[in-house]
Amino acid sequence: MPGHDTMQDRVNDLVIKFANVNGTGSASANALIMKAIFRLGVPVFGKNFFPSNIQGLPTWYEIRVTRDGWVARSGRVDLMVAMNSETYARDVLELSPGGCLLYDSSWPRPALLRRKDVTVLGAPLARMCNENFEGARARILMKNIMYTGVIAALLDIDLEVMRGLLRETFARKPALVDDNIRAIARIQLKYLAARLTKMEYGFEVSDAAVAEIAKAGFDPVYGARPLKRAIQSQIENPLAKAILEGRFAPRDTIRVDYRRSKMAFEKEPVKAAA
Repeated sequence: MPGHDTMQDRVNDLVIKFANVNGTGSASANALIMKAIFRLGVPVFGKNFFPSNIQGLPTWYEIRVTRDGWVARSGRVDLMVAMNSETYARDVLELSPGGCLLYDSSWPRPALLRRKDVTVLGAPLARMCNENFEGARARILMKNIMYTGVIAALLDIDLEVMRGLLRETFARKPALVDDNIRAIARIQLKYLAARLTKMEYGFEVSDAAVAEIAKAGFDPVYGARPLKRAIQSQIENPLAKAILEGRFAPRDTIRVDYRRSKMAFEKEPVKAAA
């Protein structure tokens, strides 16, 4: 994990503190990190700290990773996950020198950069959720899951451990799983759209086509890993063939839809000048 010279080198000895809002589903996300570390064979202790159980008020959750098995608070915070704008000032001050601050950079937070003795990491969590998920509740819940992914990358947690925990946690919430797979499908399709843009093609995919790709690309055991193969077989390969056959030319906008049990590739009509 990044840090400054004032942070002493330690192995399996750190404190992660989450600053959240009550009622946003953050408890499940925070528990995911604690369980993941425990499954790696490292002793870990978690404690919830909050001034109130009222929805919308601040809540804090602290994880102490300790190879010696300590359960008391250490008095320091090495990684602060600041997800509550109302408590940013307090949370930044509580971070120990040499520590790391993770925050949602969807909105500018210049005050976060005033401490020069910590590492500040911004991730546009809300923006990514707004672009890829539908519904306020789903966006809030998936924002929490996104920051667990950032933390897993920072701490080099095995992604297979994270995938297993996600399957266990959301096995009984198929709607969230479906939303997640569709969001991943849209992200993968954006990469294809970027490649086509370089070739001077426009590219649009209907919601029905995204839903079909998500359905074909999800496996209960392997999660979204088959998704890339589904996009390649159902969209990329047929589209490449259509371009080679001359059905589409540069500057055309290609629209992909799913109807009558198959993908349909059409040229988007050119809009008349106003």
